[in-house]
Amino acid sequence: MKERIVIIGNSAAGIGALEAFRKHDRQSQVTLVSAESDRIYSRCLLSYFVAGAVREEGLLFRPDDYYRQMEAQVIPRRKVELVDPAGQQIVCDDGTKLDYDKLLIATGGSPKLPPNIPGDVEGVFVLRTMADALAIRGKLESARNAVVLGGGLVGMKAAFGLRKRGLAVTVVVQSRHVLSQMIDAGAAELVMDKLGG
Repeated sequence: MKERIVIIGNSAAGIGALEAFRKHDRQSQVTLVSAESDRIYSRCLLSYFVAGAVREEGLLFRPDDYYRQMEAQVIPRRKVELVDPAGQQIVCDDGTKLDYDKLLIATGGSPKLPPNIPGDVEGVFVLRTMADALAIRGKLESARNAVVLGGGLVGMKAAFGLRKRGLAVTVVVQSRHVLSQMIDAGAAELVMDKLGG
């Protein structure tokens, strides 16, 4: 009987894992479960998509027949709600159950809003998925100002993208300066000068 491998996640980590499995194992049955569509796009480029520098097709980093080439199945638009390690089974939000012999959770990080800002307020967005980027782009015509919470790489790229679309952008950071986990204060000043702030 073929070994059943389930990968939760369909972005860079999940795709990288699939390719690593297939490099050494073409026999196992591999299934990817994705909360999004089955198109494989780069989350790293979403800020460029918001900025209008990259079209949606330019975000794709694998061809449409990728899963066929990799002899893998993808189950799109399903969120995993339960992992049962003892029973070696996952349960999705629509009731779909999948048994596995090996399970890899490759969902990546999640954006975290401050506790006093609910995520369902009009005009409040996170930037992690294509749906997030499309929602932001949908507001650009009527927006004039943007506040970006977080001065890490994603926040700074988002701020740059919004500036490119003509918005006045304010970046709010808790640390001493932007990109504090990557660069020192002097380099941060250069970044802010480049962004016009």
